[in-house]
Amino acid sequence: MLSGWRRTFFMVSALLSAFVIAYVLYTHVLAASRMAAGPPQDFRESFGNSDGLPAGYSMRKSGALAHAVRGGTLSVTGRGQAGDEIVFTASPRRFDDTVLTLRFRTRSSEALEVFVGLEAKNDRAVSAAYVVGPTPFVHIGGDISGPFRSGKADEDVHIDAGATDEWHTLSFQFAPRYSTAAALVDGRPVISTAVLWPQAIDSRISFGVRLRGDVAHADVEIDSLAMQTLDEIVSSFDDTFSGEILDSQRWIVQYPDSNLATFGMRLEKGKGLVLDGTATGIVAEHAPFYFVRTPPFALRTVRATADVTVEDVKSARVFFGMIGSSAWTSMDKLFDVGVSERDGKPAIVDVTGAWQNTGAISFELGAEITFPHRFLFQLDYDAKTGLGVGSIDGKASAGHRLDLRPLDLVSLRLGSGGHVIGAQSHVRVHRISLEVR
Repeated sequence: MLSGWRRTFFMVSALLSAFVIAYVLYTHVLAASRMAAGPPQDFRESFGNSDGLPAGYSMRKSGALAHAVRGGTLSVTGRGQAGDEIVFTASPRRFDDTVLTLRFRTRSSEALEVFVGLEAKNDRAVSAAYVVGPTPFVHIGGDISGPFRSGKADEDVHIDAGATDEWHTLSFQFAPRYSTAAALVDGRPVISTAVLWPQAIDSRISFGVRLRGDVAHADVEIDSLAMQTLDEIVSSFDDTFSGEILDSQRWIVQYPDSNLATFGMRLEKGKGLVLDGTATGIVAEHAPFYFVRTPPFALRTVRATADVTVEDVKSARVFFGMIGSSAWTSMDKLFDVGVSERDGKPAIVDVTGAWQNTGAISFELGAEITFPHRFLFQLDYDAKTGLGVGSIDGKASAGHRLDLRPLDLVSLRLGSGGHVIGAQSHVRVHRISLEVR
């Protein structure tokens, strides 16, 4: 027989071994389930290559809507009442920052929507929708609940839809790193909302047609579905905003709360990106107008410049800079250059950021400015010294040792916000460049 201490040692060793075996089995099962979901891979699926849905797709519906693959497209037809829908879903994947794009056209102007988005467990879904009718609009919404907060989103914006049977693209830009989802029509950002889903969430792509009223004849053609993952590494770039659409791989647009501000954005071919914001409500003495920002990148020695014409600013601020973009590099770690006007006083340029290692924001005010004024904003960060230098029209600030550290995840951003109801800013962006050294 074993002595007392040997018996105790044996029992403890056996329990530890059993725990290790159980843990190994658990991790293998978890890994297998993750592998079953599969990593996201970019694709473009055309629906005209066979007589049915491609492998991996399923369909569910309520009401009498029907689908068929014919003439090179996925066709949805039928009649019904509000709430009737036909939904197509793809195989589950783990989604991070992604753009989903549906190419479609409608052959009638009856009350229905074409939508694309994501579905997770427990009937959670969020999507963008192109809503047909007398006054077409884009809708974005659904269950936006996160681990510490529950909620629903329901945002609409009217658009100029063109002819009834024109082909359009509807894109759903899902960016959990920013807790943001945006809708784009024909490559142009239209609306966004906060979405608190975690990164790498197991979800399915869902798309389809939903009736919004009594419809005598629905007729929708879906040509293709595409998925594009957003780059996790931002390299040097030079964007002149001279095209007709904004690069959704490079820029994520965060729209204001519709209760606090209105925001207009358009690309004028050859003339730059135009951004207009107006405050309609104030919370905590501030109303954000917009953020136009890059995906996060690891901070190294960088130079960032923005060639911007500020047409006018009233009780508001326009700024360009870097901001922390991870749980470890919070948004209060920032470094900006900008210009602001308040209470009818002369506008003043500034360099603003976190450089006291206390979580507080510091300000370095500069010269007075009149509008309109074309600015050259510039930020330089030296990873060896940790020093950041802000420059406005070639005049540099003193160097500050930033709270931002090398390899912190940051985003480059251009933004604006107001201080009072009626505050406004009108900006034209000619060029933004990033040089990673």
